[in-house]
Order: sequence, then C-alpha cells, then structure tokens
Amino acid sequence: MTLRIAVLLAVIGTTLAACGSEPADAVVGAPGAAAVTAEAVRALEADPAFGRETTREAGWSPLCVGRPMGLSPDADHRTVYAWIHCKWVPAEGTGTDLPALASPVAIHLTSPLRYELPADGEDYPESVREIFPPNLRETAGGGSPEESAMLAELDARVAQQAR
Repeated sequence: MTLRIAVLLAVIGTTLAACGSEPADAVVGAPGAAAVTAEAVRALEADPAFGRETTREAGWSPLCVGRPMGLSPDADHRTVYAWIHCKWVPAEGTGTDLPALASPVAIHLTSPLRYELPADGEDYPESVREIFPPNLRETAGGGSPEESAMLAELDARVAQQAR
C-alpha cells in the first residue's frame, strides 16, 4: 500500500511539473543557430498574419533581420528565439518613414507557422516571462543585441528591394 501511494505521488508530481512548469531552458550557441534563425525569419516574413503586424494597408510586406538568442531543446529545434528588426516596404518604391518593429520573438516552426511577440507597455515584462525560457528572459527584456549592425543590414535589404 505504501509503495502504491509513493508511486502515485511520484506520478502526480511529475504530471504537475510537466503541465505547469516553465519551458525548458533554450539551447544557446548551438551550431547552425544563425542558419536556423535566418530560415525562421524568412518564414516569418512570408506569414500573412505577421505581414499585418504594423500596417493593414495592402501591398506592404516585411523585410527582417534576426539574431539568434536560442533554440528549443527538442531534437529538431521547432522553436527559434530571436531578436528581430523589421521594416514594412510598399510593393512599389520605398519611403523614408517606413513602419518598423524591433522585438524579441519566439517563432514556432509548425504548420501553420506560429510566432509570439511580447506585449507593449506595462505588460511587456510579464509577456516576456510567459514566452521565453528562463535562461533567455534577461536577453529578451534587455534590448536588442547588435542593434546597429542589424539596422545596417536591414537598411541594405530595404535599399536592395527598392532597386
């Protein structure tokens, strides 16, 4: 009887931990993380819902650059955690005051693609805690790394699109 109770408590404890626990720490610095992040960012650019993040006007599409923060610990890294900078460009021509976004993001490489951006304003810290694994929260909440390099890369993509 005592053994059954111990086993039952162990199963209940494991189930509760699995259901209500925080996400596992992300894999940081994995070989190929930059390539996986680039692939995820291209998928994000092609996603119709993401295309409407900053403008609902027809004919605008996002161009983005990203830097990996980490990958989900599963074998095929189905979630990419990254910092992105994006600008929305019109189908015809360019402009100097383009809609833009800079944010940490969780991109879930599922079918269909899913992504999570933190909420704006006072809800930002809580949404970062909900979206990102514990080992990435400080990076996600602390501002974009390599911001000037990312912006230069993004501006080059926007200029190339204008040609």
